[in-house]
Amino acid sequence: MSQGVSGCMRWKAVPLFKTVYDLNIYTMTLWNLRPKTIIELGSGIGGSAIWLADTMKVCDIQGNVYSVDLQKSVLEHDSETFVQGNCLEIGKVFEDEFLAAADHPWLLIEDAHVNVYGVLCFFHPYIARGDYVVVEDSMNPGKLEAISRFMTEYPDLYKVDTYYTDFFGRNATCAMDSIFTRLL
Repeated sequence: MSQGVSGCMRWKAVPLFKTVYDLNIYTMTLWNLRPKTIIELGSGIGGSAIWLADTMKVCDIQGNVYSVDLQKSVLEHDSETFVQGNCLEIGKVFEDEFLAAADHPWLLIEDAHVNVYGVLCFFHPYIARGDYVVVEDSMNPGKLEAISRFMTEYPDLYKVDTYYTDFFGRNATCAMDSIFTRLL
């Protein structure tokens, strides 16, 4: 219901699969974090990638959105780069040189719904202190297990940022207990 009763919200005539809560949480996160690099895994047809790029522009944030999916998105933006790739083979999607050189702070958004643990572990060496990771639709049982396993593997390195997860009430977000920041 928070995505729209009579249809999904749209951005530039393209479906934007975000709740009203998540749109506000992302806006606050962008404003506060001011990410130089956003990596979105599972971009679908590109509505959220373009929304992120447009919102960065409105907030005067100089950064780039790298949006990954199996099929090319339909939208384009000066600050958005589509990367065709499969998260089941995440090591083939981004080269080490690119990730090592990507400007921080980062906002990594996992919304592909596959290989969540592998994706988190793949990006872990590149995520710096203060970067943010969001795992959307985290109440999915497979995602819950992957997040728990990842957080167990890297104790004391990440913490859930309840400022965002609980801003509209306890876990009033699609990223329930899964908006976290790197501590060390």
